[in-house]
Amino acid sequence: MSDLPPPQQSLRTGLSVHALIAAGILLLVVLTDGSAAKALGIAGAYFVLAGGWSALKAWRAARAMRERDRSVVGGDG
Repeated sequence: MSDLPPPQQSLRTGLSVHALIAAGILLLVVLTDGSAAKALGIAGAYFVLAGGWSALKAWRAARAMRERDRSVVGGDG
């Protein structure tokens, strides 16, 4: 059984926050006349990695909750 605490925010909220941060990276690069192609790659990589990590944490927490519920319903012995 996992000892992860329940997520403090939903997966949708987490992905939205990561998308806003990725957009902020792009905006910062546009405002500073940087390379848009490189910034798009970095922002995309950030979103995929951070979003994947959030999704993994949400999946693990949901799996732990299902196992916890199953052990309560089924009994321990």
